[in-house]
Amino acid sequence: MKVNKILLVLVVLLTTSMGFSQNGNNDSLKNGVVVISKDYEPRISDAFKLSDVPKVIDTVIRIDNNVPYDVKTKRALTSFHPEPIKPARMKGEPLSKLYRAYALIGFGNYLSNNVELVLNNTRSRKWDYGL
Repeated sequence: MKVNKILLVLVVLLTTSMGFSQNGNNDSLKNGVVVISKDYEPRISDAFKLSDVPKVIDTVIRIDNNVPYDVKTKRALTSFHPEPIKPARMKGEPLSKLYRAYALIGFGNYLSNNVELVLNNTRSRKWDYGL
């Protein structure tokens, strides 16, 4: 709490001292005499500009491509003979019940509606139809 009070006192003292440093009788520029010896000539000094394209410093050491080398192929002899695996058999899953038709009716926002009617046959090896 003491720190806040000390900080507040410092801020008040600094702002009041800045206020007194601004006096209203600063007319020295209005009454002063300015002597111009020659016309103003603007000059721009030379600048060192960076290049738009940066330089790439390659740190890879390149080796002559004409180095002869040979790849000797040699077959590795192994004594591994895998045993044949019997194929897995799947148990017959129970067939789900099929229905000949279903209807879907729904309503949404602003009275938008949805009506769907699907007609199909059940499982058959001879026929397949749907509407």
